[in-house]
Amino acid sequence: MVEKEKVILMTKLAIKDKNTMKEDRMITSYYIEDYIYMNNFWSRISVLVVVAIIAVIDVLWQIERGGEIPLTFSGLMEKFGLPYLGVFVISASIFTIISSIAYRKRYIAAEKRIKEYDQILKTLNKGDELEEEEVDDFDRENIND
Repeated sequence: MVEKEKVILMTKLAIKDKNTMKEDRMITSYYIEDYIYMNNFWSRISVLVVVAIIAVIDVLWQIERGGEIPLTFSGLMEKFGLPYLGVFVISASIFTIISSIAYRKRYIAAEKRIKEYDQILKTLNKGDELEEEEVDDFDRENIND
């Protein structure tokens, strides 16, 4: 392989390695289903935390306004728990669908970049093997002379 071509391929590899390979290798170290599930889990936890914060702010706002706050657990659940449970279920469903699509696309893109990287590496290695064969053939010709 010509030195210029080798330098171009090595430069492409270095750029890909510097920009995305570390993250891409980490992403594709999981199965796609595991990667999506793990990230969806954190999305759902985030939605739960946000809805809980909003519920606490609503309770504090009700207290500040002088509103009637139920003292029993069933009263609290009826006034605050059930409405926010619905908000949580709807929000978690929407975020799960959106994050599933986003993380699937991210995984597929990482897989594609790794295949491209491996293909360039294979081309570079194949060129090195051809070059070694040419050197061996040249040495044999010189020895026979």
